[in-house]
Amino acid sequence: MRIRFPFLESLRRWSFRIGGASKSALPLAALFHSLALPAEPPVVRTTVSLSIRQAVERGLAVSEEARIASSQTRETATGVAVAKSYVLPEVNGQFQYTRTIRTLLTIPGLAGLPFGQANNYSMGIGVSQPLYRPGAVLGIHIAEDFLKVAKDQESETRLDLVLRICQAYYDTVLADALAAISRAQAAQLDAQLRDVELQRKAGNASDLDVLRIRVNRENIEPQLVAVANSRDDALFALGELLNIEKNSDLVLTDPLTADGFEPVSDEELQRMVGTALVTRPSVRAAKRMAGIRETQIKQARTSFYPTVDAIGNLGEQAFPGTLIPNSRDFIDNWSVGFQINIPLYSSGRRKAQLKAAEERAQQAWLSLKLVQDSVESQAEESRRELRRSAELVSTRTRTTAQAARVFELTELAYKQGSASHLELDDARLNLRQSRANETQAVHDYYLFYLRLLRTVGVPAESFSSANSLMSHKPATVKKSSSP
Repeated sequence: MRIRFPFLESLRRWSFRIGGASKSALPLAALFHSLALPAEPPVVRTTVSLSIRQAVERGLAVSEEARIASSQTRETATGVAVAKSYVLPEVNGQFQYTRTIRTLLTIPGLAGLPFGQANNYSMGIGVSQPLYRPGAVLGIHIAEDFLKVAKDQESETRLDLVLRICQAYYDTVLADALAAISRAQAAQLDAQLRDVELQRKAGNASDLDVLRIRVNRENIEPQLVAVANSRDDALFALGELLNIEKNSDLVLTDPLTADGFEPVSDEELQRMVGTALVTRPSVRAAKRMAGIRETQIKQARTSFYPTVDAIGNLGEQAFPGTLIPNSRDFIDNWSVGFQINIPLYSSGRRKAQLKAAEERAQQAWLSLKLVQDSVESQAEESRRELRRSAELVSTRTRTTAQAARVFELTELAYKQGSASHLELDDARLNLRQSRANETQAVHDYYLFYLRLLRTVGVPAESFSSANSLMSHKPATVKKSSSP
C-alpha cells in the first residue's frame, strides 16, 4: 500500500507536460513516484481492567518511587555490615622491595654486615583484632536502628503512593459516574424531544415546546465535555502511577455506589485513631531517631576511652646479593603483640563532638513530639470528617430516592397534561443534581476513609482491602510482614 501525495502527483503530471513524450521526463517522474512512502502499521490498542486492589498491587510492584525506596533500604542495610567490620579481625598482605643506593653500612669496616646488602625484600601478612572498642560496639546498634528507620521511611513512601493511586482511581470512577448521569439525562431529553415533535405534528405541541427541549439538550453538552476532561486528567495520573502503556485503555471495575452502604462504626474509628501512634511508620521512625541520637551521645563519650587491639605479623625478609632472591635467602620475621591507644589531648574536638550529639538528641525528641501531635491531630480530623461524610451519604441517598419519585410523578403528570414543561425540567434537574451529589458524597467518604487509613499507618499491602472499601463494614486488618 502506498500513501499518495496530491502535491507530488501534480509535480509528476507537470513534468510530463514540460518534457512531452521525451525520455528526459521519465527519470523525474520516476523520482516523484519513488517518494511515495509506505503506510505505517495501525496501532493496536489493548484493554486493561483493574479493580482497586489490582491497581494498588500493580503500583507497588512497578512504581519507580517504591523501587527507589526499597533500594534505599537495601543501601542502608550495608551500613550494618560496615559497622560490624570494626569489631571483627582485619587481615592484610604486603610485599615490598627496596634498592639501597648509598647507606651508612657502605662505610669501610661495616660492609661485612648482612644488612648492608643492596637488595631488600619484605613480605608478610598482618592481622589486627580489636579487643576493646566500645564506640564500635555502639556503632553496630546505631546502624541496626538506622536500618529500621529506613524501613519505616519506605513504608511511608509506599503509603503515600497507595493513597495517590486510590485517589486517582476513585477520581476517575467519579468522572465516569457523573458522565453516565449526564448521558442518561441526555437520553431522556432525546426521547422527550422525539415525543414532543410527534405531538407538534399532531397539533398538540407548539414550536416553543420543541425549542425549549432542544435548548435543554444542548446545555448538557458542556457538562459532558467537563466530566470527560476531568476523567482524562485523573486517568492520566493513574496511568502514570501504574506505568500503563500509552496505547492501552483502562477499565476500572470498582464502582462508586451507595447501594448496601454501611459506614465504619464509631467504635472502630476510635480504635483506629487510638492506635495511630503505634501503627504509624513515621512515629516509629521518629522514636528510633531519638534513640539513635541518645546512643550517639554514648558513642561520643567513648572517644575519651582508650582502645585495645591485638596485632600479629607473619613476615619473611630477604637480603640477596643478586636482584632475584631464592628460597634460602628468606628469613622468618614473625611477631605478636597488642596496642593501646590512649586519647590525651585533641584541642577540644571530642568535647565539641559530645556537645553536638547532645543537641541532636534534644532536636530528635522535639521532632518526635511534633510528629506525634501532627498524627493525633490528623487522625482525629479524619475521624470527624468521616463521620460527617457518612451522614452526608445517608442524606444524599434519601434525597436521590425522593427526587427520583418526584420526577417519576411529574413525568406522568406531564404526559397526562396536568404538569407544565417547566415543572418537568425542574424535576429532571433536581434528579440529576441529587444523583451527582450522592455520587460525590460516596466518593468523598472513600477518600476520607483512605486518608484515615494513611494517617493511622495501615500496611500498604492491606490498604485496598482493610475494612472492605466496598461495604465499609468493620473487619480485622491482617498484619503485614513488610516493614
